[in-house]
Amino acid sequence: MLLIQFILVLFVVAMGVLGTILLSNWKWFKRISRYVALYIWLTAVSFLMLGFMETVSGGAGYISVLGVVFLIWAVWSSFPLKDE
Repeated sequence: MLLIQFILVLFVVAMGVLGTILLSNWKWFKRISRYVALYIWLTAVSFLMLGFMETVSGGAGYISVLGVVFLIWAVWSSFPLKDE
């Protein structure tokens, strides 16, 4: 379980670095996000379900936080660019 949490923390840090780089040119990032919006939605739902299962089994449910982050990203990527 510790290995999974370490991998998730590493993933969140990598996403933060990648997000910082990509948000410097946010229109390009938004366009890429539109193409993979379905996968972002599925990832958000998966993380929320995993967090719920972890909470029910007595864990802290930290994975739910990652699910909420992906859920916000999924909603944001579902709207078109203003110039489209």
